Amino acid sequence: MKQVIKSVFMIACALMISIQTLVSANLPVDLKFLSSRGALKAYAIEQARSADLNLTSAGFADGSYGFGASWENPVTSTELQGYLTQWDYRVRMVNTKDLVNFDLRIRTADFDELFVSYPAQVLPQFVGGKEGQGYELPRPYLALRMADEIPFRLDKSIQRVQISYLDPDGRTVVTKELRTDGRGKFFMDPNFAGTGYAELIDQDWNINVFDLHNGGARTTLEQVRFTGEHAFIDGLVSYENPSTVNYTVWSWQGTGQNPTFEITMNGPVGANVSLTVMTREGAKPRGYFIRSQGAAANEWQYYPVNPAAPSFAPFLDTGTSYLVPDWNPEDFREWSPVPTVPAPCCKGGLG
Repeated sequence: MKQVIKSVFMIACALMISIQTLVSANLPVDLKFLSSRGALKAYAIEQARSADLNLTSAGFADGSYGFGASWENPVTSTELQGYLTQWDYRVRMVNTKDLVNFDLRIRTADFDELFVSYPAQVLPQFVGGKEGQGYELPRPYLALRMADEIPFRLDKSIQRVQISYLDPDGRTVVTKELRTDGRGKFFMDPNFAGTGYAELIDQDWNINVFDLHNGGARTTLEQVRFTGEHAFIDGLVSYENPSTVNYTVWSWQGTGQNPTFEITMNGPVGANVSLTVMTREGAKPRGYFIRSQGAAANEWQYYPVNPAAPSFAPFLDTGTSYLVPDWNPEDFREWSPVPTVPAPCCKGGLG
């Protein structure tokens, strides 16, 4: 006799896994500059080609003022500072007691932001000079941070870039698809630099993988094979060619999940199957609903039984039959979650 009892508590599947290495498409890209925030910052400095300073104040007579500088070749941070200290302008103020706000932006040749200053304010100071008495704006100390997105360019064949953020155990916490202009320019969130993996997907759906927390090196794409082996349905208990069935219903204080028995008889003729079913508290069914597979949905036959009897042995035809125990509510009640009832959107009439 072959008897198979399947778990009834969850849907699951068994996996058979084998690892195969797939070589990524060999596109000429290099992502070492995304391997850390420091590397990304160095890259951003090299891309800087202009700076603009905006001054605003409630006391300005002309609303706001903007000043700028630009250069053609990469500069160091010291050379950049030299461009900024060359500014010497005049602003007109109605009220010199109002604070002046400074906003400095460093940009690429395409005017994308690379560095943004933290908020800074100064108060005009009264000074004297050769041309008479007047006011001067003290030079604020402007601290710059990387912009929220740092632009970089890849081959135009790259259509999408996804960056994963890993936790300390190496598991992916979140994956972010980078914004793009659709022509090879992408915008990197500095917080994702050096945090996980970068996936570059080209127009032919070749996937290139780079390990950003390992120097930005190209890595292999792994193929994981899986085959489903078993699927278990919650509350369904299956048997094949049994002569007896002994089953204890998990219950607590007379409440639990009522099982559905699926019994398959493969012989040329049917046979009687002895059923002994009880709850953990010792209660037994008062009857069974039985239906053959393939019968109409409402063709259930009811068989009352004596709960005091040691077992119940119905005759089951060849094929598959379904049996559902029927209980005295005082002995056993099936647990079920309370259904969610939408709350009415409003009460009373309109108007």
